[in-house]
Amino acid sequence: MQTATFMGNSPIDILQETPLEKISEYGLKLGDFQGTDADMINRMQNECGEETLCPGGALANTTWSLGKLGHKANFIGRVGDDKPGNMFFNSMIDAGLVMPKPESGKKSMEIRVLVTPNGERTFATTGIPSPMTQDFIPHDMISHSDWLFVEGYLLLDPAQISAVKESITVARNNGLKIAMTLATVAVMDVAFDHLAEEIIGHVDLIIGNEDEYRALINAAEHYKHEAAELLAQKLQSTPRLITHGEKGASFLDSEGNKTFEPCPPVAEVIDTTGAGDAFLAGFLDGFLQSKPIPDCLKQGHAIASMVVQQMGGRYPHVGAHLYENAS
Repeated sequence: MQTATFMGNSPIDILQETPLEKISEYGLKLGDFQGTDADMINRMQNECGEETLCPGGALANTTWSLGKLGHKANFIGRVGDDKPGNMFFNSMIDAGLVMPKPESGKKSMEIRVLVTPNGERTFATTGIPSPMTQDFIPHDMISHSDWLFVEGYLLLDPAQISAVKESITVARNNGLKIAMTLATVAVMDVAFDHLAEEIIGHVDLIIGNEDEYRALINAAEHYKHEAAELLAQKLQSTPRLITHGEKGASFLDSEGNKTFEPCPPVAEVIDTTGAGDAFLAGFLDGFLQSKPIPDCLKQGHAIASMVVQQMGGRYPHVGAHLYENAS
């Protein structure tokens, strides 16, 4: 089994059921990840449904599920020694993972997750109060792994770009393979050049949904014309994992050969928060053990189908029993 280190944001998600019309009232785009101010967060808190707190973060959710599935993985994320930070840290340690300890004097990140009746989720945050920096990166944690997975959302905060570059440099110097997850249009607007640079120069696996891939190509054509051709070449020559929402998911190898698996039927969609994160965990559970790609895709769907039938992005009973009907 290959070992992996994951690097991503480490927030506490505050989930609230929210009427659909409120999304536009708050100046948000449905299904996107956006920054806002403290006054708007207070308004959401007062006007929306009861709050449910749970550890979140895209790659953090994936890593947590892998830990529950028995993988000895590492997670690089920064949390403060406060209530949200200790909640996040303890959840990862309880899953059998290794991550840096909460730091005194640092404040942990919180994300408001507005869940509308259609199961869609919209994220709002005031930002990352304690961003990761270059000197925060634990070199030993990376160097003893086979893979480094980097979350595209890290690039939303310019202060974290040096940390991303440092982790990738350490990985390359130690012969690791590198994967990067894509992110929403909001991240493309802020950090396209950096995202494109890392993808073009360093990445061995690209992970995202079809909207994120489309946003990446559109951003290349809009912001930096010379990057469009390079990105197009990279996307054609690099293995890609692409999710298509309720339709299914595809894996394309370095030669463009495509494997597609449809999603199994789901009785009721309650909340799509973390569905893609759960899917990635199931996929990687097989991928890191060199299982056939169709089986990896089916495993991803098995976990994701359970996550969307609950509130929150972490399925508490994740385990091998989910795969009984996936192979």
